[in-house]
Amino acid sequence: MLQPFNAKDLGIRSLADRLNDLKNLTHLYPEIPKDMVFSKYYTPIGEATKTTTGYVKPVLVTCVPGYF
Repeated sequence: MLQPFNAKDLGIRSLADRLNDLKNLTHLYPEIPKDMVFSKYYTPIGEATKTTTGYVKPVLVTCVPGYF
């Protein structure tokens, strides 16, 4: 069983971005594509890695063990 996200988890990375990481999850109840619902809330690719110091910012990714 998966542990639910708490407020601290969602403060670090949004629910939309976490759901976007889960490639096996394609639809929400009742048969609505997840991208149709959450795509406007996804963090644009590249925006999360921009820094002014020249360092590459780490990116957190949600994964479910056994489902890669």
